[in-house]
Amino acid sequence: MRQYNIALSAVESFYSVETGDWPGMIELFQERLEQVEVYREGVRRELYDSLRDPEFSWKSALWNEDFHVEEFETEGEARAFIENVVLPLVERVFAKVQS
Repeated sequence: MRQYNIALSAVESFYSVETGDWPGMIELFQERLEQVEVYREGVRRELYDSLRDPEFSWKSALWNEDFHVEEFETEGEARAFIENVVLPLVERVFAKVQS
């Protein structure tokens, strides 16, 4: 199984329940994406790669003994969180910096 360290680190850091779902963390994530091109590209690439990887489990990555983002019942629900919450933010930043 391939590791997606950049994407995992971003999601674990900025979406963790330990931050209390603080909206400022999402703003900080957006700022970092805007400011650091290599980070932005790495997060985006790894999110897409991980969603295409049938062996990678976002369900396990989002809730385990080390990290607590959200506990999902199914792998499909966990992947939907990445596709519908995290990826749109990354894509908005990409569109913004490209224009």
